[in-house]
Amino acid sequence: MITNFLINVLYDVAFLFTLPARLFENVTLPATMTSAISSAAPALGTINAVVPVTTVLAIVALFVVVEFAILTWKGVNWIIRKIPGVN
Repeated sequence: MITNFLINVLYDVAFLFTLPARLFENVTLPATMTSAISSAAPALGTINAVVPVTTVLAIVALFVVVEFAILTWKGVNWIIRKIPGVN
């Protein structure tokens, strides 16, 4: 139940961030963006031989999730303190 709630919250946040782009009818990536992504793949393969990119991305993602959880915890505690009569 908590996992489903967190997934829904993350989905809603992503949905909110993409709202400006979804307001337009035809949103596509420019050709230079797709070519930059395809040309970055060999470079990432070279870097992956020295530093495991997937591990680094997993650690960064874990760090972001932990920091978001701490921020959420502090936000919930702040809201609880703002409710009159709850101390």
